[in-house]
Amino acid sequence: MARNEEKLNKINELIAIYVFNWHIHEGAWFDDAAHYKEEACDWDPATDIRDAWMVVDKFEFFGFNKSYMGERRDILYYASFMLDPGKWTTGETECLAICLAALTAKGINIEGLRI
Repeated sequence: MARNEEKLNKINELIAIYVFNWHIHEGAWFDDAAHYKEEACDWDPATDIRDAWMVVDKFEFFGFNKSYMGERRDILYYASFMLDPGKWTTGETECLAICLAALTAKGINIEGLRI
């Protein structure tokens, strides 16, 4: 379980850095919405669907359409295959799948992050 928790924390950190362009900061939880501190932050897109949808919305803000992302792949369709190829995600895995799809679209290798 601790190993999965470490992976989830790493995914949240990568989302904060590469999707939201936040910076790891020692002294604050959030500082002008530009700094992220893992230990004090309850923002958790890898397990909380509300936060995961913020990731989808952020891609739309940056010009990625919700229907087409990367190589013209639907973000939710693409995300559904990130954890279990050939099957749609369940409610429990949807958050993680969205995060992994977003990191893949940003060019991050996610092989070691799969749970």
